[in-house]
Amino acid sequence: MDRYLIRAGSSKAPDTPQPPPSPPKGNEPPRKKKKLPVGKESTIKSWELDWVGTSRNKNNALEIHCISCRQLSQKTAKNNRGAASIDPFIQGTTNTKKSSALRHADSHAHRASYDAWKQGSVSKAPIIQAIAKMDAKARNKMVKLFDIAYHLAKHELPFSYFPHLANLEKRHGVELGNTYLNRTQAQIFTKYLAEDLRTDINEEVEHVRYISILMDGSTDRSTSEKELVYIKYLQDAYLPVTRFFSIQDVENATADGVLEALHSTFEQCGIHDWRTKLVGVCADGASVNFGCREGVIAKLTNELPWLMGIHCIAHRLELAAKDAYKDSFFTKEIDSFLTSYAAFYRKSPKRVRELNEMAAILEETTLRPTRADGTRWVDHRRRALTALERNFPSVLAHLNELGSDERGDIRKDDSAKARGMVKKMTTHKFVMHMALYMDILDILSNLSLSFQRDTICLADVVEEVSTTKAVLQDMADGSDGGKLLMMRKDCTDGTYRGVVLSGSQESVAFAASCRSHIEPLIACMQKRFSSFSEHAVLSALTALDPKTWPDDLHSHTFRSDDVATLISHFKEVLTANGCDTEKALTEWMRLTKVIPTYYSSDTTWHGLWSTLMSKRKDQYPNFFHIIEVLQVLPVATAIVERGFSLLNRVKSDWRVSLSTPSVNDLMLISLEGKSEDSFDTGPAVTRWFAAAGKQSRRPYVEPYGPREEAPEEASQPINLVSDDDLDEESEG
Repeated sequence: MDRYLIRAGSSKAPDTPQPPPSPPKGNEPPRKKKKLPVGKESTIKSWELDWVGTSRNKNNALEIHCISCRQLSQKTAKNNRGAASIDPFIQGTTNTKKSSALRHADSHAHRASYDAWKQGSVSKAPIIQAIAKMDAKARNKMVKLFDIAYHLAKHELPFSYFPHLANLEKRHGVELGNTYLNRTQAQIFTKYLAEDLRTDINEEVEHVRYISILMDGSTDRSTSEKELVYIKYLQDAYLPVTRFFSIQDVENATADGVLEALHSTFEQCGIHDWRTKLVGVCADGASVNFGCREGVIAKLTNELPWLMGIHCIAHRLELAAKDAYKDSFFTKEIDSFLTSYAAFYRKSPKRVRELNEMAAILEETTLRPTRADGTRWVDHRRRALTALERNFPSVLAHLNELGSDERGDIRKDDSAKARGMVKKMTTHKFVMHMALYMDILDILSNLSLSFQRDTICLADVVEEVSTTKAVLQDMADGSDGGKLLMMRKDCTDGTYRGVVLSGSQESVAFAASCRSHIEPLIACMQKRFSSFSEHAVLSALTALDPKTWPDDLHSHTFRSDDVATLISHFKEVLTANGCDTEKALTEWMRLTKVIPTYYSSDTTWHGLWSTLMSKRKDQYPNFFHIIEVLQVLPVATAIVERGFSLLNRVKSDWRVSLSTPSVNDLMLISLEGKSEDSFDTGPAVTRWFAAAGKQSRRPYVEPYGPREEAPEEASQPINLVSDDDLDEESEG
């Protein structure tokens, strides 16, 4: 048996006699062993392949190896139980042909290890191994399935559509296999797709110095309390961005419950130092948020004294308008009429059809009657009034018909209601106040829409509010708005659009009414937005706002006391993030000499400071900490309200069983995902494969279940003779 044993490292048995070499045939000399090409290090360097390494073996021969593959092999040696790879480009080879190196470079395993090596991510060995194990056929099919799942999430479609879309693609000739074609797998795929987006956002948040939170709470379709969290920070271009961060369950709608939800949000994302980065929180004016002692802002401020709690400016505007018109003619007469008018037509398709027919006869166009007490900010009232003003002749003609005695199919109470609405609409006072109300709502709607922009900053708020108050003051002083001016011209003969109006046309009384409706609104706006001028930190912003500077900055003296106020307020958080507050003020004084170079009369807040931070960040690093803080301070939560609208679409009445993590994934893809043309699902497929393990089925494997039975072979004739009978016949 010993002769069959081969020593380790030997290629032959020790006791086995070796046959003599065969003599050469004829006069032919013995063949020489083919030599591999011998290269020079200078030649190998000329290839310009950064992954090719050189070394010398024990015989001092030149060898080449793949640096990235060798590093990966060393990282994964423990997983391979210490077994060394037999790949010559890992062990080292004396074959120094460039063609051999290029063949190795074209291998799938090398491309995966090279990408990780260049990114410094060789430690992610399981993912790289998964890439190498996945063949191209399986990967392409999984990418297509992930694309379908991404399409569903991006367009807010249910998971149950997944198998139908996959089967439709198969009918079109797309190879998708037979596995994973169910709604459960679609939900799993969506989870991996959302993890890619979440990882990108978390990495950005980890690397920024300052963040702010925008939050709001509400109930979803399943009547469970949810807290929606957005986060605002600076991107690489030094421009602020607001991103969807998370949706969390809230055990109880108290300040402690909301704070627990916030803490869970950041802990789940692996961001443990969020308190040292947090500089601002924006929310609506609910007592749970802005309670003096037990509100969320109060509790956070006790822990973080530099924190700025900002009441949403869009909500402030709504409250100002509500306070101003609480007991006015607008609320008692016009808003109540709009509510009755919308209900009168909304509950009867027959009336809507008759209204449209009447408009066609009068050659008018109609708008759908809407309520004035909707939830779409001030603009909802403006649209309701616009619909009434557009439908005015058609509505009056139709209501007159309903209120007449000629219609026997109308109930008496509906007929009386129609006559009452006609009486109110045809008064001169109602028509003129409707025009005034429309002009005021046009101004407030423009301001509200401006407040709902994602790019609005603190400096813009001051300018927008002051401009709106100035326009309203002009109207109070006798300057008519556009709609009121046209109404005065149309009502000179006591008619409006062919309708005879009742009542007096006293211009003096109406002018006094205009002033009594506009001045309370200005006073309420001043009260609601007073913090921007009274709060020391917010008012100090004017020193850094380019819109408050003159056209010629060379003779302008910049104020340093406002900058000192900002440094004093945020000193603790600035110091914690590496800012030398003593040098910041000195840098500001030096920067004022440079600002005129980048300033023009149309320079905006973001445009100026983003440019300076990108070009002068190394010269004024400490002062730019203050600008970063001011850039990320939030002022409105309109984006959070839009998030709740998305929540109601995603978790509809037919999908109330969706779990919060699934809703989180779907909302993240819908809000933060790229378009389907530019989003790459490849990384999600790779991580899915790495997590699934070797036992995961490929998309071309038949699923478990009954198989089609093979066709039966032709039946053989039945032999009724037994074996015993055959034996007897053979003996006979």
